[in-house]
Amino acid sequence: ESVGMLEKEIEKLKEENSTKLQGEYQKLVEGLRVAQERRETEQVLANPVLPEHILNEAVPGSIRKGEHFVAFLRRLIEYVKVRLRVQHVVQESPAGFLTDIQKKVCIERKPMRFCAERLASLLRSLEI
Repeated sequence: ESVGMLEKEIEKLKEENSTKLQGEYQKLVEGLRVAQERRETEQVLANPVLPEHILNEAVPGSIRKGEHFVAFLRRLIEYVKVRLRVQHVVQESPAGFLTDIQKKVCIERKPMRFCAERLASLLRSLEI
């Protein structure tokens, strides 16, 4: 439901005013460029929550555009729905989970790391 609302909002914005979505995409790309410059000049403050290798990575291209990210969320939600329908409890490692999600819905581990950040960015841009 919420993903559908998000998708409708993106479509409405694309029809009415694509500059807002383009601006959100440009801010994301600009943020990547600024982060790269900071890393090069070593002015990035240490983040105690996120590991250094995640801070040094860019948001994957597969989820940079709003409509691509919504498609990603749909696949992720469908996978979780299927997993919740089972009648027995399954315990698996994080690596096993990532392997299973890769096989069944073609979601790689890198976009999963940036999912929360990307969703927050999109919701801020759409003012939802």
